[in-house]
Amino acid sequence: MKIRILLRIFQAAGIAAFAWLLWAHLDPMLLTDAWRALSARPELPLAMTAAYAAAFGLRAVAWRLYLPKTMRPRVSLLYHGLIYSLLLNHVLPVKAGDVARVGVLWRRGGVPGALALQSVAAMRALDLAALALFAAAGAPLLLGAGAATPAYVTAAAVLAVAAAGALALRRAHKLPWPAARRQAGYAREALRGSRGAAIAALVLASWALEAAVVWGVASAVAAVPGALAPFEALWANAFTIAGGPAYVGPGGIGGYESAMSYALSRAGLSASDAFAVALLSHGYKFAFSYAAGLLTMLLLPVPLPEWREWFARRKETDPWIE
Repeated sequence: MKIRILLRIFQAAGIAAFAWLLWAHLDPMLLTDAWRALSARPELPLAMTAAYAAAFGLRAVAWRLYLPKTMRPRVSLLYHGLIYSLLLNHVLPVKAGDVARVGVLWRRGGVPGALALQSVAAMRALDLAALALFAAAGAPLLLGAGAATPAYVTAAAVLAVAAAGALALRRAHKLPWPAARRQAGYAREALRGSRGAAIAALVLASWALEAAVVWGVASAVAAVPGALAPFEALWANAFTIAGGPAYVGPGGIGGYESAMSYALSRAGLSASDAFAVALLSHGYKFAFSYAAGLLTMLLLPVPLPEWREWFARRKETDPWIE
């Protein structure tokens, strides 16, 4: 209950910050000029689109590598699952995209429900760990030693959780539930040795590619050329996306802009430029999710009854047990 209250306070603060940014820094002329500046450099939107699409490709490869060799569907199927997830997260007011990832892997990939659910949860945990580490790595450079303390606490917490998870996996053979022992065994095999290192590298690289969206918009919008370095864009993107689970509304609208504006202003952009970059980069991600989502719906159509089945199974337990 206390965690829920804190989450609501965080969400309300994000909405309030967004409202203040709209009141204090929303300048239609600035946004118009920023859009024109971006349109005048078509190489930037093309590079942003290629990098953003490739980021999901790397996540699809990492997800496939995580699965047992005998249960690996084609990469394109996993890519469609990720795009369906992205689309749902930018349409629905709650984060329900992972339901699509599980559903695609389970119904279309022929992977048992329990393994599909466990793999999605594991990949989501790796995403959050990568974002936390990127955010912590950039904090000393951009915020100063004093303000960096919370980021280091976050990184330490991530590492502590990872260590606890590794210890739990080592002892998973003692669990009293056969299904839990089986899923823990899958996870242990996937994350050990060179295979685990490859999965981690792919996840880290995917988030580095996604930062190209922020860097590309800032390169066109910022008043001073080169005002935002690639590493600063990486840090700002990680700082913003890491808070995604706590944002409300489709695509985390409001919370994303507030966090991104703060991060970019700390990186040296003016408040107006930071807000413009936040709005345009988020608008681009909305446009990409709808365009890519439409293409995925054409290439891998999912009937409405199947969607209902996915969401119905989300609320149950027994159907996911092998």
